[in-house]
Amino acid sequence: MVLPGGVLQDLTDYRAWVRTLICDDHSCRPTEPEQVATNPPFIREPGTEWRSRVQRTSNERYTKSRAEVEAKLMRFLMGGSREKE
Repeated sequence: MVLPGGVLQDLTDYRAWVRTLICDDHSCRPTEPEQVATNPPFIREPGTEWRSRVQRTSNERYTKSRAEVEAKLMRFLMGGSREKE
């Protein structure tokens, strides 16, 4: 079954078309597309500040200080020795 683009564009809110896989002992094959209902996003309650908590935690875990990054850039640009990350 082929779905025309208009069908995908005209989906109502919180609806989606999906194709799942059916697997047996030898192979997997896709099923026919079917329309499913999805859930709306969670309602944010005032005062939860979830976004700033996520950003702060992410920054603490995955970023380096500006001075550290600039020092590594300077060493790289000046042809200095490489150090292990």
